[in-house]
Amino acid sequence: MDQGVSVLDGDLKFVAWYPQYERIFDLPQGFMKAGPPFESIVRYLHSAGYFGQRDMEERRQNAIDKPRPGDAFELPLPGGRYLDVRRSGLPDGGIVTTYTDITERRRAENLTRLLGMQDPLTQLANRAQFLENLVAAIGEGAWHNFQVGLMIIDLDHFKPVNDTHGLRIQIGGSIGNAFFPDHGRSPNALIAKAAKALYTAKAAGRNCIRRIESIGTAASLNTRWRKPNMAIHL
Repeated sequence: MDQGVSVLDGDLKFVAWYPQYERIFDLPQGFMKAGPPFESIVRYLHSAGYFGQRDMEERRQNAIDKPRPGDAFELPLPGGRYLDVRRSGLPDGGIVTTYTDITERRRAENLTRLLGMQDPLTQLANRAQFLENLVAAIGEGAWHNFQVGLMIIDLDHFKPVNDTHGLRIQIGGSIGNAFFPDHGRSPNALIAKAAKALYTAKAAGRNCIRRIESIGTAASLNTRWRKPNMAIHL
């Protein structure tokens, strides 16, 4: 079996286990020989850095609480490993637990999620990741009652640079911004308002910043940059 298996009796003492259990947790040779109490395993794993004090208390509580049907959770291990842990109750009050190493599966899932959040060419965050971060920021703003600012930057006259040039080119940037909750309470609303402010900045001559007022009109804010235009090397 690739799984680690352990069996506790009603007094939370190990009465059976599969050798893979010892290998998964890198237990010292002979540690399990006498069938130690569950508490001794928890203390050892804590001392070996498998989890902190709070997690140790949670592990104890999980052992005390009798398993329910379908009882399962993921257990992160040092070195970036993950276990799928599943517990079942026995008629005498004991507990049988299986431990399956799902590290490779978790890495594949994380890679798939990462690829879905990045531009394949530049590896920069894409719109999906931007929206996820914006939703989280709005949630924090609503919970703590503070403003969240959204700023949209567009490089001025970048298309001709992209289309016709290959040497050192000076370009500028126009910025439009909006704030939660004054200008919107959802990502789409904030994006629309910031974009409207951006268009106003471009109409005002570019290389400037505009923000949307609550009434929907664009207001000036530092009409010109104090720093020189950005240099792009192609």
